[in-house]
Amino acid sequence: MEKVFVVKATIKANTPVGYRLSATIQEPAKAPVTTYVVPKGFELRTLDIYVRDPATEVPINCCAVLVKNDVEDVLKTDPLNALTVTNPAKPRVPTLVFDEFEKLSVDVITLESPTADKEVTFYLKVDESKKTTPAVATVTRPSPLVLSPARLF
Repeated sequence: MEKVFVVKATIKANTPVGYRLSATIQEPAKAPVTTYVVPKGFELRTLDIYVRDPATEVPINCCAVLVKNDVEDVLKTDPLNALTVTNPAKPRVPTLVFDEFEKLSVDVITLESPTADKEVTFYLKVDESKKTTPAVATVTRPSPLVLSPARLF
């Protein structure tokens, strides 16, 4: 099932360039979280990262980092203001796969220092589907040869 997470980060005034901070992830009709855990029996695939209106949603130049299981940076985006959904030259986002119980978190890295507090908003489109079980090959063996006592003599 496709869904769109709303990702938000508040960047405080005078935050230095290159500063990394956590963002919140909010799925439809749920409270925002800093870490999203893929439910049991599901897998999550990233489909797209975009902004709708860079002037209002990304008032400061920054990029996003997707983090897997709180330890591995799996994607660093181009500057978010270049990821406008209507931009035909918008960079494509590779498909990342998160298995059941794996954690997804998003950080934001500043590329300029704001003079006032700024809130950044962007969207992460994902497909969260039931995990498919790989087909298990079954091998059928012929039944063992059974000899009757009459054939032994």
